[in-house]
Amino acid sequence: MENDSEVSSSVVSKSDRKNISFVWKKFERFSENGKEKAKCNNCGQIYASGASGTTNLKRHIREICPFRDQSAVEVQNNEFDQSSFREKVAKAMIKHNYPFKFVEHEGIRDVFSYLNPRVQHVSRNTAKNDILRIYEMEKEKIKEILASTTSRICLTSDLWSSLVSNGYMAITAHYVDNNWVLQKKLLIFRHLPPPHGGQNVGERLITFLQEWGIESKIFTITLDNAKYNDGVVDLLRNHLSLTNSLLCDGV
Repeated sequence: MENDSEVSSSVVSKSDRKNISFVWKKFERFSENGKEKAKCNNCGQIYASGASGTTNLKRHIREICPFRDQSAVEVQNNEFDQSSFREKVAKAMIKHNYPFKFVEHEGIRDVFSYLNPRVQHVSRNTAKNDILRIYEMEKEKIKEILASTTSRICLTSDLWSSLVSNGYMAITAHYVDNNWVLQKKLLIFRHLPPPHGGQNVGERLITFLQEWGIESKIFTITLDNAKYNDGVVDLLRNHLSLTNSLLCDGV
């Protein structure tokens, strides 16, 4: 360690070198006798800089400096939690639409092991189960929101066919929340096996409404002009009238 009085230095300006690493928020860079050095802003410890990199500076911040950030030390010393790790990976896969086999990629596993050797790698089936568990949790949250809202709910629904002719049904709920803000939630996007007639589609629609607990809160439903939707509307109107959930007789 060198004493401040022994240092005859000139501070290197920011225009000479970009301070990219976070360590330069904790250290002041200067030169002495043509050699780059760094001085801790908290305790005054001086280290060689330049070609030696910033590893020693990071270690000083986290382990050596008597005035080091205790929050950083606490984070470093926290026990690794496998459950939290799996949840974060599952949420990342959902957010970025990664395939289930993402967790089995050799490169990704190398990264995880590098970050924490104690990590327990999971299979694609485990990742799938984690994602489905998160889906069920989020579904329950939305069901609670829909149950607590005082407004009626408007629905839009449509059917699509994939390139291999698989049918899919989507249902979106539109409502005004308790803060008078218009909201919309995609409730259903599911495979719908044939036949796609009014009776079958209508029955599935009613089943979905019951699943979400909103059949008594429906205000309107908007469909396209497909012929089978006439049967869907008739079936839904009759069902809601039997449960006294129909406004203005559905007219």
